[in-house]
Amino acid sequence: MKLITDITEVRLAAGVSDRQDISDNEIQLVIEKAQTNAINTCLLKHVREDISETEGNKIDGEQTIFSLKYAPVNEYADCYGVYYYNYNYYYCKVEIVDKYEGKVKITKDGTNPIPVEAKIYVTYYSEPKNYDENLFTEAIIYLSAYMIESRLKGQEKITIADLEKNKMMIDKGSNFLKLYNECISKIKSSVRGT
Repeated sequence: MKLITDITEVRLAAGVSDRQDISDNEIQLVIEKAQTNAINTCLLKHVREDISETEGNKIDGEQTIFSLKYAPVNEYADCYGVYYYNYNYYYCKVEIVDKYEGKVKITKDGTNPIPVEAKIYVTYYSEPKNYDENLFTEAIIYLSAYMIESRLKGQEKITIADLEKNKMMIDKGSNFLKLYNECISKIKSSVRGT
């Protein structure tokens, strides 16, 4: 997964500079989890889109550049495909060539085109109308910071029985989750207009 933010930005936002508290590898895993959550919450997922149904696409055994139905394609979300050939499914490599035009390069292995008789299916995420990448990045940073803060405070270990006793302590926490939700609601409000 291509990350939209980096470890330094998240460390700065969360106020965690000491690598003994949490390692860079652990922060990277937190960022990946936060980014996956934001992608699934905000972006529009298109599952197994049949490439042959999009005008201009011709699976001729030579062509490797195809158009997707919905653009722009989000370059930070996983984009992957399968092709059906000789009664079997095979994974194929999908690379975004032009996110705004929805152009992708689809090959068997990075260089060889898909055979003529094959059917190609691609799963990808498109960006909603009025998508703001800066807002999306902020949301991921806030959620990452919230997850790190919760981990360092040990809140992920609180049981349901503990919640009532510690409710005020938890409510007095940071605003990271609130800020994340504000960013997400601004992005999601544009989904309806797509």
